[in-house]
Amino acid sequence: MIWSRLMKRLSPARGEREQSGDEDRLVYASLPSREAYVVRVYNDEVTKMEFVVKALEAIFHLKYQQAVQFMLYVHLHGSADVGYMPLARAQEIVAAISELAQRHGEPLRCEAVQSAPSTLPPASVA
Repeated sequence: MIWSRLMKRLSPARGEREQSGDEDRLVYASLPSREAYVVRVYNDEVTKMEFVVKALEAIFHLKYQQAVQFMLYVHLHGSADVGYMPLARAQEIVAAISELAQRHGEPLRCEAVQSAPSTLPPASVA
């Protein structure tokens, strides 16, 4: 339930790019699946949970509660995918997260992964 609400937040209706005043949004729902990438965030036993939450807020523009829910999902399941974007944008985000983690001495790891059809966001959400 929590995960589906978070994915709805990150996945607008197909054919739309999320709009909220920020040009730095991470969801491009009109991308063909062969061009769609996600950022996969991995759990580890060292990175502080508070750091992961702050990174999600800063990089993915999640609200605090959404960032906490996502962090807990990653913690419990080992990894999770976020976003739906072109490869270049996913690589930029991975670089930003890696730089932030390195600057703070945290081993947080993520990568850009091509989105498989089974992991695509719902076709229609409010």
